[in-house]
Parts: sequence; structure tokens; C-alpha cells
Amino acid sequence: MKRLFTSLALFGIFVPELLFAQEAVTVPGPSLAQSEATGNVSCFDYYRFGSVQADIETNLSQTVPGADISFKGKLKNDNDYPVINGTLYIKVFQRTESTFSVGDGNTLVDQFPLKETFTIPAKGEKEASFSWHVPENIAGGDYYIATFFATEGRYNLSGLSFTDDVIGNSVSFSVTSDPKNSLLLDKTKTTLNGQNHHFAAFPLHFSKEDTVEAKTTLTNQGDTKQVIRLTWEEYVWDAMRVENQRNKKYELIEVDAKSSKEVSYQVKPQNASVSYLVVTAEDQYAKSIQDIRFVRDGIEETRINFPSL
Repeated sequence: MKRLFTSLALFGIFVPELLFAQEAVTVPGPSLAQSEATGNVSCFDYYRFGSVQADIETNLSQTVPGADISFKGKLKNDNDYPVINGTLYIKVFQRTESTFSVGDGNTLVDQFPLKETFTIPAKGEKEASFSWHVPENIAGGDYYIATFFATEGRYNLSGLSFTDDVIGNSVSFSVTSDPKNSLLLDKTKTTLNGQNHHFAAFPLHFSKEDTVEAKTTLTNQGDTKQVIRLTWEEYVWDAMRVENQRNKKYELIEVDAKSSKEVSYQVKPQNASVSYLVVTAEDQYAKSIQDIRFVRDGIEETRINFPSL
């Protein structure tokens, strides 16, 4: 009589004290010899980070403010199993040495998921396409699209959408324009409870009882006074799922020409090991965005990064 054994491989049980983006540790298990004897498998036999690639290109290497730039290509699944209900998430960065060199990555000017969801056969491909409207008042310079791919809004197969440095694929292009960015959330002036926060480094840790105040500087780089809309979106873990959101707050901030104002938001204690705060400044054309993430110690929580039958 044949017996069917089903093995459930769980990759990435996360310990909050070790968290950086997704620093994963596997559950202690048998040695390789024991594994072969009992029929157990390694989770790494099934889960490979970067196993879905976004082979996307643009027909324009250079564009101008006010234009739409299009991207298209294929999502390639290199796994021996299909990936189901996948989301392609996009971030648009301006290359800025002043922030990159101090551990803050490049300047984030937009981010969004594609509305379409993707089911890709084993070793298969699916076409993907989207366009991005180049803001009318964007500064000239070098930019790139960074891609991230996750399934079910949970399981990261390419890039980590809550980071600015762990990306999947990227596509570079340039914008020809006089420098005239009208607004900026300055990454180099962001703090959490007075400590400098860096966007491409290990996250800061706080206790589970702490109220954490995020502060940053909003700059109007234009020649006229502006009223800028500021949106604070508070999540646990990341922003991929609607149910992760805990709060949303809007503000209108008046900033004189060539001036700056400090803005802040308080994250109250949450029963979650990771908090994720997205702050977006926008005028009628452009955006400036910061994705701020930190860890709360003393909260026992498990994060499963990938299940496989």
C-alpha cells in the first residue's frame, strides 16, 4: 500500500531582535544525514529569493517633464512550481549621491503596485506593462524604476518592497529639465525619537511600550509659497496588504519659498514587532516619499516568508 507523505516547507521564521528587512533564520532541524534518512527536505530546495525576474525595458532612455514613459517586458518564473496571485510593485528613484553616500539610498519620488495580478506557470513567463507620468516640475537628472514581486501580498520572491536598497530588477532613464524640484522630504534629516534614521541600514529598535516620534524636514525649493499636502500612513510590517494599515493622517503644510519646515508623526505602541510608516509630500504635480521602518523589541511574533507543499 502506497503512502503519501506531504511535506510543508516553511521558510523564514523571523525573530524581531534579528530583523533587517527580512533577515531570515530557519527553524533548527535534523542534520543532512538525518534529513536524508527521514525524508525531510530543506526549505531552500523550494524557496529561492530572486526566482521571479522582471525583464522589463523602456523604449526611451531620455524623457522630459510632463511626458508619459512606458515600460514593458516579461515576468519570468524560474521555479518548478507556479506562482499565484503575484503583485509587481514599482518604485521610482532619482539618483542622488548626497543621500546614497550616507546610507539613505536614493531619493524616492513615486511608488505604486500594478493593478493587475499575475499567475505565472512553472518555468513560465507573463507579459507586464505600465507607464509613469513624469511630473511637470521634476528636476532633471538620472532616474530608475525598481521592481519588486510578491505573492498574496506576503511572500517576497524578488526584492523587498519595504526597503529602498533590496530591489529586484531596475530600468534606468534620464529626465532633461532645468533643476526645479518644488518639494523634498529630506532623508538625511529624518529621526526617530531623536536618533538618526537611515533608509539603507539596519532598522532602529524600540521597546514595545514606546511611542516613537518620526521627524523629518519638508523643503519648498520653488520660488513661491506653497501649500503642500502631507500624508502619513502607518502600517505593521509593510504596506502590501490593506489590513496592515493602522492609521492614516492628512495635513496641509504651508511653506514659504526656498524654506523648510519640520514635520512629525507619533507612532503609538502596537502589538506588532515591526512598524512601517510611509510619509508622502505632494503638490499638484510631484511627490517626495519616505518609507520609514523600525523594530519593537519584546513582542513575540512569527513571520512566515514562504509556504510550499
